[in-house]
Amino acid sequence: MTGEDIESVPKISFAIVLVALGLVVGVCVLQAPRAQASARSTATADAGKSTFLDKCAMCHGNDGPGTATGKSLGAPNLGSAQVQKLTTQELIKVATDGIKSTPPFKNTLSEQRIRDVIAYVRTFDKKKPAGTKSNDLRIISELPKWLR
Repeated sequence: MTGEDIESVPKISFAIVLVALGLVVGVCVLQAPRAQASARSTATADAGKSTFLDKCAMCHGNDGPGTATGKSLGAPNLGSAQVQKLTTQELIKVATDGIKSTPPFKNTLSEQRIRDVIAYVRTFDKKKPAGTKSNDLRIISELPKWLR
């Protein structure tokens, strides 16, 4: 190795460290909005949980599969693909206006509280045990045609 080669080793190492540091900072900056959105979503779901337990769990159970009473009334498994594929607007409409045995909550819950409950319901698809069966198709078919 020549003297020039030895002198360039620290420069190359320093350049590699700078590039690696730049990549780490870049990834962190890009991930920050996602982490913040995830934190907001978690906070919203946490806020919705208490409302859900107070207003919905008697029929839907604590995490959505439905209680015996709820199933007898046709309450769907809220963690099912059929319910989870509904848009937030569709779920707001159901919660606001009611459907079948689900009462309307437009006079008792603000739109934000309904959105919080929906954020909590969105966590149910991650908790659903394999092979869970439900009345979801029957309930979905009873939605108004414009909402299906």
